[in-house]
Amino acid sequence: MRRLFTLVLILCALTATASAQDLSSFYIGIKGGLNHNRILGDDLEDFEGYDYLNAYAFGVFFQYNVHPRFAIAPEVYYSVRGTRETGIAEGDIEWQLGYVDIPVLFRILFPTRSTVTPCVYAGGYFAYLVTADNGSGDVMDDFNNSDAGVVIGGSVDLMLRGGSQLVNLDVRFTHGLVRVLAADDVPDAYNNGFQFLLGFGFSL
Repeated sequence: MRRLFTLVLILCALTATASAQDLSSFYIGIKGGLNHNRILGDDLEDFEGYDYLNAYAFGVFFQYNVHPRFAIAPEVYYSVRGTRETGIAEGDIEWQLGYVDIPVLFRILFPTRSTVTPCVYAGGYFAYLVTADNGSGDVMDDFNNSDAGVVIGGSVDLMLRGGSQLVNLDVRFTHGLVRVLAADDVPDAYNNGFQFLLGFGFSL
């Protein structure tokens, strides 16, 4: 509870600071795109039956430019990850895991004299599993109900209308640190993959 209270105070302070400074430093918007993900683990590396699954992610993002060269960006997504199991006589199986993702990213900006701003970032994410399907029905009981991991990536921000609007092209790598499978007698396996996202935001 103390940690939650501290987090609320920090967010309130950031909001108050943003309202007192340049409004174009405070953005909110929508973002979505492609997930290219598979389940990996030390015991699975030599097994070629797990391939990348192409799925999707969509949600909202918040970006507060603390400094011309630094920003904090919490996000909330519905994100489908998982893997495609191949080499099965009955045909390939797509394990689709739907998560509510909450990444928090720390972005380093490289301002230019144009409206284009490159960026690199790193952070972490927490995710809560809300759906799990393999084409034959609900398999929620086979998977842990939460995930967490690290995020690294890069993006290009395009400022429009004098900086009041933002278009964002984003490529990131995510690596889970929490076991995906719920049973204790199965190999350790983790979510791992790439996201290709397009966002649009506006200043408050």
